[in-house]
Amino acid sequence: MNKIIGITGAFASGKSLAADTLASKYNVPIFSFGKMIENILISEGLTPTRQNLQKRGYETIEAIGYDGIAAMLLKTNDIDVHKPCVIEGIRHIAVSDYYRTKFQDQFVLLFIDSSKQSRFDRIQGIEYKKVIINSREEFDLIDGHEIEAQIDNSKTSADFIVENNSSKEIFLSKVLELNLS
Repeated sequence: MNKIIGITGAFASGKSLAADTLASKYNVPIFSFGKMIENILISEGLTPTRQNLQKRGYETIEAIGYDGIAAMLLKTNDIDVHKPCVIEGIRHIAVSDYYRTKFQDQFVLLFIDSSKQSRFDRIQGIEYKKVIINSREEFDLIDGHEIEAQIDNSKTSADFIVENNSSKEIFLSKVLELNLS
C-alpha cells in the first residue's frame, strides 16, 4: 500500500478508530490534525479540551488558511510523497483538495458516516478531550461549532464512505475490507 489516507467525519464518528486500524493493517504512521493543535495548546500552557482545540483550530485556519494548516501538518511531520501514512482529522474539503493536488493519485479520502444519535450514544458519559458529555445540549454545542459544520461537504469528494452506526466490530470489519491499494 503506497497511499496517503485522509480520514474525515464528524466528531465521535470513529475517525481515530479507523486511523488506528488502517495504520496497524498497513504498518504506516498516523498524523493527526487534533494532535497537532493539541501540541500547540500544550506549548502555550493551555489544556487541550475539546472547546480549546476547536477554538485554536479555528484561529489557526483564520490566520493561515486551509492550505496553510494542511501544509503545516505536512511540515510538522515531514510528510512527503514517498511516505504512505494516515492523516486523521481532516475538517474541511479545502484541506482534502490541497492533499489531492499535492499527492494526486496517492491520496485517498475516507469519510466516516455516523448519525448524530449514534455519535451521541457513543460518547455520552465518557471523557472526551477532557470533557464529559452528559446531555444532548452539551453534545450539540460541540457538534454545532463552525469547524464541525463543514465536514459533511467532504462526503461528496470522498473516495470511500464507511458507515458507523452499529457495533464497533461491524465498523472495524468495514474499514478492514476497504481496498486502498
